[in-house]
Amino acid sequence: MGDIRQSLLPRDVLSAAKELLYHLDIYICNMVQSGRQPPQVDSKTLELVEEFILHAPKDRNTPGKRMSALQELQLLEIMCSCFQEQSRDSVRLLMFSALFSLQGNQADENRMMLLGKLVSMAVAVGRIPILECAATWLQRTHRVFCVRLAQVLVDDYCSMVPGSIPTLQNINVASPRFCCQFITAVTTLYDYTSGTFALALANGALLCSREDLRAICSRLPHNNLLQLVLSGPVMYYNNIHTPPLAFSPHAGHSPISSHPPHPALPTHTAHPAHNPHTPMSTHPASQIQYPGQPFMAGMPFPFRPSH
Repeated sequence: MGDIRQSLLPRDVLSAAKELLYHLDIYICNMVQSGRQPPQVDSKTLELVEEFILHAPKDRNTPGKRMSALQELQLLEIMCSCFQEQSRDSVRLLMFSALFSLQGNQADENRMMLLGKLVSMAVAVGRIPILECAATWLQRTHRVFCVRLAQVLVDDYCSMVPGSIPTLQNINVASPRFCCQFITAVTTLYDYTSGTFALALANGALLCSREDLRAICSRLPHNNLLQLVLSGPVMYYNNIHTPPLAFSPHAGHSPISSHPPHPALPTHTAHPAHNPHTPMSTHPASQIQYPGQPFMAGMPFPFRPSH
C-alpha cells in the first residue's frame, strides 16, 4: 500500500483518512484470502495509518495535520460504519490492530486518544463489532493502557454526564466480552483497601453493607456461588486453631483476650461409697487400691475400678 501515499497527500485530512480506510479494508481482505500465515500488516501500511489517520508526521521537522472537532466526529462515524459493514471477524480484528496496536513510538499517544473516542462512541450507539475488537485489544494490551481506556469511559459516562450511566451499564447486553474486560480494567482505577469496597467478600473483608452489594450485583446473571455469599453473614477466623478454653488442661496457655473465659464448672458431688464386694480369689488385682484421678484440671472426678 505504500504506493498510494502520493495520491493521499493532496487530499484534505478527512478525505485522506477515509480513502486510506477503504484501501486498508481491501488490503487486509486480500491478505486473509491469500492464506498467508501469520496474517500481519506490513510496516509501510502502519506508517500510512500513523500519517493520515493518526496524524503523526512522517518527518519530525514537518508539523502534523490536525482535524477540526467536526472532521474528527465524521471520521469516527466513518470508522464505525467501516467496522459495522465488514462481516468477517478476522478482517475486523486485523484492521483494529493496524489502527490501534501500540508500536512504542510517538504516534501511540494519538492512538490512545482516537481509540478512547471511538470506543466511547461505540458504547453510545451500540456498535458491537467495535466493542468486540476493543475487548480483544484490552485482553492483549498492557494494563497501563487498558486503565487509560477505562478511565475515558468512566469520565465520559459517569463524570461528565452522570445521567448517561445506564448507557454504560447496557454494555453487558451488547458485548459481554467487552464488559468483562472493561470491569477488569476499572477495578484497578480505585483503591479497594481504603474505599467503600474491599476485595479503526468471600474472605470477610468487604467494607460495604450487604444491602449495597445486593444492589450492585442485582444486574448480574444468577450465580450459585454469588447467591451463597450474598445470602448470609461471612464469618472467618484469623487463626485456624481453636482458642484454648478456661478449663484447658494446658495450664501454661492463657485464654485469648478477645474471648472471655468460660465460667468454672461446678465440682461434681462424690458418689456414695458402695459396699465392698467379697474379693474373688481369681481376681487378686481387685484388692489393689486405686487413688482418685482428676478427669480435667479443676474438675475432681472419683475414679472407681470396674468389676
